[in-house]
Amino acid sequence: MKPRDANDILREQVRSNEVRAAPSRPASWSDRRLILSSAGFVQGFVPPDYVIFGLLQRRFLYSITGKTGAGKTAILLLIAAHVAEGKKIVDRDVEKGRVVYLAGENADDVRMRWIALAQQMGFDLETLDVHFIPGVFKISEMQDHIRTEIKQIGPVNLIIVDTAAAYSRATMKTPTRSSVTMRGARCVRSPRCSASRASS
Repeated sequence: MKPRDANDILREQVRSNEVRAAPSRPASWSDRRLILSSAGFVQGFVPPDYVIFGLLQRRFLYSITGKTGAGKTAILLLIAAHVAEGKKIVDRDVEKGRVVYLAGENADDVRMRWIALAQQMGFDLETLDVHFIPGVFKISEMQDHIRTEIKQIGPVNLIIVDTAAAYSRATMKTPTRSSVTMRGARCVRSPRCSASRASS
């Protein structure tokens, strides 16, 4: 069991409503008090809520970038397995939870890697709580369908989008590759969930 720190204490205070909500933002900087007391500065602070301690927080969107063949998919599959099992990654605690993996780049390659990882790590493909959505589609058009199916399987701790490029190609008139995938990931993730995406 890891020692308690300031984050743990603040998280307990937030859950027990001992920390007050931050005041609403003033209409403009001219209406805002610039110098804050120590208490005013920390008012409303919400401590990090980690899926992977010190590395991956809930309600955040992360991007893993690298050249083709650099190992992005391998890393994401490993993270998915560790989250589903609640298994430490080196010395970092991992909170056990359900994972949804959008396999858009090459679903057959992901299948092959997932089978190999199951053999290497010794997990049961029938029971491990990782769910895959194979194929490429416009996330904005499928978000309601995805949300409905997520409600059916239950709360999700982590959504992985592999890759940004694959889902960007499915979307017409996109400003950038990353913007459409970021919007899509935000569309389907729940408030208790993190989202990660691979970028080629």
